[in-house]
Amino acid sequence: MEGCEHSLHTVLNADYPPRLGPAYLRWLIEFLRASRKSKFEPGAAALVHLCNASVDLREALARGSPAFASFERHGLLAVSENLAPFDAAEPIVIGE
Repeated sequence: MEGCEHSLHTVLNADYPPRLGPAYLRWLIEFLRASRKSKFEPGAAALVHLCNASVDLREALARGSPAFASFERHGLLAVSENLAPFDAAEPIVIGE
């Protein structure tokens, strides 16, 4: 909740006049709901799958086209406090 605490601090900061109307409060509630680990982690795992598949497809293009000859695969960087969603992710197989 560190990010949420920072957001709340910013909202309540005297340098930023608060606009806590109904539309903003609805947005804030939905944002906080969507920011929970249970919502974030499956999305992060899906993005890892998507990134891996994208790089695999680009690598296949590089093998078959001089236009992609400069392509180099260096891996995927994923940063997280909890690696469990990434470790539990199922590999994606494309083109088989």
